[in-house]
Amino acid sequence: ALDKPAGVFQTVFGVSRYDGEKWETFNTENGLKRNMVDDIAFGPDGSTYISYGGLTGDPEIGIMRFDGSSWKTISESVNGKLEFDQDGTLWIGHVFSKLYKYDGISVEKCPDKPSEIPRYTQTMGFDSDGNVWLGVYGGVVKYDIQTGVNNNLKPLDILRLNNYPNPFNSSTNILFELPESSHVTLAVYNANGQKVTELIDELMLPGLYKVVF
Repeated sequence: ALDKPAGVFQTVFGVSRYDGEKWETFNTENGLKRNMVDDIAFGPDGSTYISYGGLTGDPEIGIMRFDGSSWKTISESVNGKLEFDQDGTLWIGHVFSKLYKYDGISVEKCPDKPSEIPRYTQTMGFDSDGNVWLGVYGGVVKYDIQTGVNNNLKPLDILRLNNYPNPFNSSTNILFELPESSHVTLAVYNANGQKVTELIDELMLPGLYKVVF
């Protein structure tokens, strides 16, 4: 592990690069339009893309590209989670709910997810057929790039989860139902994606269960 030297700030104050020997920080004083950087992705040509500004309610948001010597603005209206697919297209999960793509020329908005599909996108990935898979609150969504069709592949069809009360103070009851015998892992994570505790990790029989957290 290497400690950052004095003068190299956390990502809320720009973005820092380490080349194996020295650190270099970019911020509004040397190329960036905003010091709050919320995601980084690397293009197939070796260029660096950053998403800047707050996720919601920030008046200054956007995406910038660094070619190794200078920064260029890609968008001043979209930011969020950045991922490249196998064809080199940059996909942007904007404010957890909308999906955009950048083909190197322009930023294009994809069709909105149907209302029955959970709104909040947490992560995305791409399969060998070029489909975009979105991990959302309540399940998984597969977006067909060719047809623009969303398929809600809800694990809720197999496993039904609810908790009450919600919100809660000291404890909440988590309910789930298994239609068949399955190995169940039930864990609680905080907003940063860190595991707080693991409640279940065992083979369980069909039935309705309640776990107190």
